[in-house]
Amino acid sequence: MVRASLLLTLLVSASITACVSAAPAIIVETPVEAAAVEPLPPPRTPAEAQIFLSASIAALRAGEGAHAALFLDAILRSDHLTDRGRANLYWLLVDAHRARLARLGATHADVALVDALGGFLVAADVLEADADMALQQAEARAVLTATRLRIDPDLGQSPAAPIIVEDASDPAGVIAALRCGPRDEPYYERQVSSVGGLESRELVCAGDGTLRTLWFDVSLAR
Repeated sequence: MVRASLLLTLLVSASITACVSAAPAIIVETPVEAAAVEPLPPPRTPAEAQIFLSASIAALRAGEGAHAALFLDAILRSDHLTDRGRANLYWLLVDAHRARLARLGATHADVALVDALGGFLVAADVLEADADMALQQAEARAVLTATRLRIDPDLGQSPAAPIIVEDASDPAGVIAALRCGPRDEPYYERQVSSVGGLESRELVCAGDGTLRTLWFDVSLAR
């Protein structure tokens, strides 16, 4: 396992180089999983937290999502964040895990990304959301719901078990986050029907033409 102190020295040094470079270096070594190294200790001071943040951004620019996540996780375990800063940092962590998964060739969210999305929603819930944050909240809800649909065979399959949504735009977001067929391709909508507070959407897989119908409860949607 990589020693945390050594990783800190290496990545903070790398951050200085990456931040002054107009184009990030192309790194081709084997991607590092989030669980493959020891967690970094939380930063002890605000200045140290800023160093961690700079290192995480440099790692993201270099395509090193796993390394960026180490620094962001450490900051999130500290006491140096405002409520809005915590929400913003969770979204950076979402970006870091997406970059990590992209390097691994993964097409679905894993536990670490799901945790980051959930943490973002909890942190954002206590804030007055601006337009950008509202879009991020909708995206987080969509990815989390799409993840639930992969593991819950009954969710959304009938009017008796609809997907409950918070916003009228959520059904479209969920469908955009879903993948189907052997190549993980998107769905497109063939028909939308409404019955009372329920909405059904007929979907066709762009990859293999498989049909699917999802039911949404939109009665509480904003």
